[in-house]
Amino acid sequence: MTFSIGYHVDREDKQGKPKWDGQRCRPNTTHGEDKVTASTINKVLEKLENEIDEAFLKFEKLDAMPSKNQLKYEITGEKKISKKEFFDIFDEFMTEGQTIDQWSVSTQRKMKTMKKLLLMFDPRLDFKDISTGLINRFMAFQTHNSVGGKSKKEEEDGKVLVKYKGRYQNDTINRNIKNLKWFMQWAYQKGYHNNTAFREHKTKYKTPKHQVVFLSWDELMRVLRLDLSGRPELDCTRDMFCFCCFTSLRYSDLVNLRWDDIGTDSIRVTTIKTADTIIIDLNDYSREILAKYSRGEHKPGEMVFPAKSSQKMNLRLKEIGRLCGIDRPVHIVQMYGSQRKDMSVPKYELLSTHCGRRTFICNALAMGVPPNVVMKWTGHSDYKAMEPYIEIADEVRKRSMSVFNRKE
Repeated sequence: MTFSIGYHVDREDKQGKPKWDGQRCRPNTTHGEDKVTASTINKVLEKLENEIDEAFLKFEKLDAMPSKNQLKYEITGEKKISKKEFFDIFDEFMTEGQTIDQWSVSTQRKMKTMKKLLLMFDPRLDFKDISTGLINRFMAFQTHNSVGGKSKKEEEDGKVLVKYKGRYQNDTINRNIKNLKWFMQWAYQKGYHNNTAFREHKTKYKTPKHQVVFLSWDELMRVLRLDLSGRPELDCTRDMFCFCCFTSLRYSDLVNLRWDDIGTDSIRVTTIKTADTIIIDLNDYSREILAKYSRGEHKPGEMVFPAKSSQKMNLRLKEIGRLCGIDRPVHIVQMYGSQRKDMSVPKYELLSTHCGRRTFICNALAMGVPPNVVMKWTGHSDYKAMEPYIEIADEVRKRSMSVFNRKE
């Protein structure tokens, strides 16, 4: 980065004697046709260095590394105006996320939806417009507007039970605002704007505590032993789901599981979501399922289970749950702004592939397996992520102890 201080500096005099030491003019020298003294030039250089230090200190307090444009603006007040518009820069943000940061497919989809939502809200949006008031209006906008209503995946997944078309639930709105701030911070660090008002926004909509849907041990055994002869698609879906229930694998890791990953007593998996390598010990149930799909010798890279879309898996899981009589009513609370909606749905309606991982965690904890051991199998690095499951396990143990209560 180059700054002009408005003075010419001579490196040496006519006899070749140095007049510049690399950082300052040598004392008692003059420079240029105007014979400007070394002390005058050195004072300007010192002042500029102090301004640079103060600028870096300001960004350090904001926990940000300035771009060249931002630094120059802080020191000289000259701001390089980007020719790119707000939504062009949002496209650049998504491209960098996909190619450099390697966003997951889910994150890519959420950001594409976010851009569409912002265009619906204000197609002429500019960085200077982003304020606490505008973000609050954007939150309110989402309680009555959404991008394309409910997706097919949401309808089939069992994770989202949106009954109001064209509206977002509060937890989705909070997530969208978090993503907007993420983009604003990224654009700020790139030097595309100097508006930090987004950091002052603190509003969050109320969200109900989410139900952790999992199968109890009795329900899991009903699914495992269900007679599905003559229904091969349901049979394979059941086996794949139960394998997740007995190993804690995410569905993305299950469909990428190769026979090369299977050892004598354990599975070694590099997870799709986090790229962490974890080792999961095999048990009698997981071995039984593997034996069913083993054909002796396997080719290098051969998959353990046939490829199936999560959408089809989720639809078939709901059918399996219905056949097993897993129909206990589950109370669901949804919030749309200040409006609350309560509903009861049979438990099988909420079954999805991710319930397998939750089932493993909840049952393992309820059986007394220490949380730190469970975390080694699941790949969780944050104990806080285990807290909802530990609460459930404590409740299960409490109910189990009640059988010892005296009955008069």
